[in-house]
Amino acid sequence: MKYPSLYPLFLSLLLTPGHALAEKAGKAPDAAAFFTDPALSLAQLSPQGHYVAVVVTTDDGKQILTVRDTTDLKKFTVPISSPASEKIAAVRWINENRLGFTLKNYRDESDPTLDEFAIDRDGGNVVLLISGTCIHG
Repeated sequence: MKYPSLYPLFLSLLLTPGHALAEKAGKAPDAAAFFTDPALSLAQLSPQGHYVAVVVTTDDGKQILTVRDTTDLKKFTVPISSPASEKIAAVRWINENRLGFTLKNYRDESDPTLDEFAIDRDGGNVVLLISGTCIHG
């Protein structure tokens, strides 16, 4: 056998009753939990690794783009936040001090728009780059 060290692990998993594994897993989450936005999403490390951009979703659906210093994660800035009617759909670093992000506007459900912005990591110098609808034809 090629991997003798894995044999005992495989055998123990095979012989463990399913109900014993289910008991250890605890209570199953409500179905609604699968349809909510995650508390943290779209994490992106800056090109040189000094900062990490993360989108935080609050309980009321508002999204906040935060930039944390990787040498001290307690240090952070909030370059932008969005109301519940708009969602941050993408985040990317342009360079060590500047980010790009896509904002999806849901105010008009029949015609949501995607707006592309650039912003400094401290929240300054916000520039709208592109604005348009999702449907191109």
